[in-house]
Amino acid sequence: TTSAKNTFDLNPTSFSFMKKNQIVNLNLQLNTRRFPIKSSISFKNLDQGMIFLYGNVTDSLTCNLVKESIYLTMSHKFSHIMMLINSPGGSVTAGLQLFDVLQYTKNPYHCYCLALAASMGAFLLSSGTKGNRYGLCNSRIMIHQPLGGAAGQAYAIESQANEILYYKMILSGYIADFSGKSLNQVIGDTDRDFFMSSKEAINYGLIDKLLK
Repeated sequence: TTSAKNTFDLNPTSFSFMKKNQIVNLNLQLNTRRFPIKSSISFKNLDQGMIFLYGNVTDSLTCNLVKESIYLTMSHKFSHIMMLINSPGGSVTAGLQLFDVLQYTKNPYHCYCLALAASMGAFLLSSGTKGNRYGLCNSRIMIHQPLGGAAGQAYAIESQANEILYYKMILSGYIADFSGKSLNQVIGDTDRDFFMSSKEAINYGLIDKLLK
């Protein structure tokens, strides 16, 4: 069986450091047997201080990004971490999990929107280090209020509705802080899907620069 070390061309020093400090369990054996080429590319990107938020924001995806973020922070190899985003959004709690860890590590995060950052994807894009939030020429950014449904007995429906309203206020408050807009304006703007180009997102305060 080909060893993970031979397949990945890993830096032996950084890998032994990672194992010694038990920063993250990357399950190398499983990844190399099933996806050797894809995993090799992912490790090379990680070694450059890059993480990828691609696809729906789920517990599984953000769990992996949390592990990668902690690993990069503890390695002390990078002045900042790059997060590339192409996401239609997804779970609010999963996104807030990642957001809380990024804030806790206190590492500067440079965020890039590739194609689409919508809903929780837009939230995480705008939460990056101010001055280092980027969009491309054809990127689209969309913000809106949390979506959800309720079923069951009356008190259960009321409880779920209150939870949705809670997250609406939490997310709107953060977006107001990220963008410099008033809370009332953000609440009004997110009443429906609010799509923006990169230039419009710059004017709104969600990102800072357009990459051409």
